[in-house]
Amino acid sequence: MASGISDAQLAVFVLSLRRSNPPSDTSIVLFMDSVSPRAREIMEAHAVEGVVFDKSKFGDIHPSTYRWPMITEAVEGRGAAVGNVLVADIRDMAFQGDPFEVIGREGGGLHVFTGVEHITLGKDGWNGGWVRDCFGERLLESIKDEVIICSGVSVGDRDNMVGYLKMMSSEMDLPSFKQCERNGVDQGVHNVLVHTGRLKGGGVDVKVHRQGGGTVANMQAGVAKYRRGEGVVNGEGRMVDVVHQYDRDGELQDHLFREFVEWDMAVEGVGEGGCEGYIIKENTEAYKGICDLSHDPGSDYLECCKVCNGKPNCRGFTHIRKGCWLKTCGNNGNKELKVVGATGAWKV
Repeated sequence: MASGISDAQLAVFVLSLRRSNPPSDTSIVLFMDSVSPRAREIMEAHAVEGVVFDKSKFGDIHPSTYRWPMITEAVEGRGAAVGNVLVADIRDMAFQGDPFEVIGREGGGLHVFTGVEHITLGKDGWNGGWVRDCFGERLLESIKDEVIICSGVSVGDRDNMVGYLKMMSSEMDLPSFKQCERNGVDQGVHNVLVHTGRLKGGGVDVKVHRQGGGTVANMQAGVAKYRRGEGVVNGEGRMVDVVHQYDRDGELQDHLFREFVEWDMAVEGVGEGGCEGYIIKENTEAYKGICDLSHDPGSDYLECCKVCNGKPNCRGFTHIRKGCWLKTCGNNGNKELKVVGATGAWKV
């Protein structure tokens, strides 16, 4: 699913995957709500099929929910021509190797991968909340001590993947599901199907991989590490094939954008109104890890300008995820990172 992603995120996903999986071996099918001219160029150059859909027909349902029946239909509709299948987030995923190698090494089945491992389902507010709200307190109690499985990436042979996709789609098609539906809740369904044995009972051979020695790195888990000049390695120090959630590491994300994005992402302008006297730079994080002043709430960079103006030592900031990261230093050669969705600013 490539709903709402930037051209830069698309480039990282497609170009890194094509290094190990050429069009002659692997088809890439993306579900998109819009296609920009640059995105179309990327897709045409690398033989990517885009399935454009109208998200307005789904009403208030989140893309993370309605993607499942679309993926199921696409895989089933291609019939026996489909071999192995990778189901993956697009926005924050890159590839260092062939994602299907795990099947060659460990056989067929549905291969799933843990997320954060230092906390169990029952103790995590997000994942536990998804399970409780959709399946009830009793079911959550039965799997509360299990590890969290990430729904953002799974790989398997066609038969096992189709069985899994059908069960995911079926669970989220129930009338009762509308009462708990929201962003990310599909991961709750994913965990229930794995940990209650429903997948196994439905004939799906599930193989769970931990972060320590796995082939997929979910960066939010904090186990895999980015080594400058080498790449991302798992807990055993071996290179992983798939890097998920690369935006959790600013240096890693900056490296990927430098490697795969061929145009200048940063759009620079002069601030006006409350931001007069600032240089504003889109898709930029200003000075990560240095000259920090404070972290303050702010819904956009305009609010951050107001906050910064109220503090005598503030010379600039980064706005990201509804927060203002204020800085005591300006644009004097300090390092900037390309970060999609961030806005960097500094006083002239």
